[in-house]
Amino acid sequence: MASNPFIYLYTSDYGVYYRDVLNILALPKNMKYRFRYDYDYIPRTLKNEGDLERLKGCQGLVALKNVHDMSDICIPIRKILVSRVEPYEESFVHFEFQLLDYPQIDSKVIEEFTTFTKQIQNISESSWVNISELLFHVDKGASDSRNWHLLVEKISNYGKFKKCIFTKLHSVYDENEQKGTQIHDGCYMLKSGHNFTLQFIHSYAFREDDPEAHKQLEQQLTKSSIEAFLSYSAKSISPIQVERRIEGRYDLNKLFFYCPRTMRTESSVLLLEGKQEGEFFLPSLQIPLSIRANFTRDRIVFLFIGGFLFLGSLIDIFINWVPQSVLSAWNPWIVNLIQTIKTVGVLAPMLAIMGAVLVWVQSVPNE
Repeated sequence: MASNPFIYLYTSDYGVYYRDVLNILALPKNMKYRFRYDYDYIPRTLKNEGDLERLKGCQGLVALKNVHDMSDICIPIRKILVSRVEPYEESFVHFEFQLLDYPQIDSKVIEEFTTFTKQIQNISESSWVNISELLFHVDKGASDSRNWHLLVEKISNYGKFKKCIFTKLHSVYDENEQKGTQIHDGCYMLKSGHNFTLQFIHSYAFREDDPEAHKQLEQQLTKSSIEAFLSYSAKSISPIQVERRIEGRYDLNKLFFYCPRTMRTESSVLLLEGKQEGEFFLPSLQIPLSIRANFTRDRIVFLFIGGFLFLGSLIDIFINWVPQSVLSAWNPWIVNLIQTIKTVGVLAPMLAIMGAVLVWVQSVPNE
């Protein structure tokens, strides 16, 4: 094997595999995805001990081929970085990968990439250099969204993708901080106690090969009831507006939810799905979340109350332990200070109840 291996992961529209294509095109950069392959489909050159492990950290491409009426062409749809390879004896192999940019494609790219993949069994390192320059160059004139649209327009001409509604997850926006949330280790990092807006684009492409079929598709979409909705854990997510009707050829859609306050970091998942009438295919996106504890005010309240509880208890024990004759010999202001702190400590349970009520009130979502 070469010192810097490069991996191609292929998929198609066979069975339910079309969903992988929809999901890989929909998820944002730095999210993670997983493919499973039967061990028999793993190249013989990778079955030597330790070779599969060497693929961790290497770059690669997810490519689409063997699609009905797509002839023998092969279309690269996403650049990836392999994060984990897990063989299960000799049954199957899991490939987990981080999603990177969309490749910029045109007819020349598809033609050269198809030719390259046909010769993949006999490639040399210099061949890989040529194809990497073709697919991984930086084009400042083309945005990530533009490359996504080009892929959607091309793929929409083949197989099941002719009746697919494509989506692209745009952002999870923090309404409290007025900024988009970050993705770390494949998860959106959210703060508890905040309101969020999930924004996504939907699109179905113009059928360049058959304008009449495209017109019929638009008519069917108009008659159908197609909605996007969020499924969620009731414990970590409170819904605000989690359903939206899909209308038009393309649009930016918004769904709204709230994360209740929590005292520890929790993991959760949003599931963005579509429900429809008719023969249309939509993605089913699992969106991992890491909901962080938001301690700023809560911690101060509970530390303040806990401190008085602890201090009051210590002073009470101390006063009961020290003989009265000793206390009477102390400076009066020290005795008065101790009695004052003890009195405040006795009030600590009441303060604790008030603090709990305050936290509960703060946990109610803002309308």
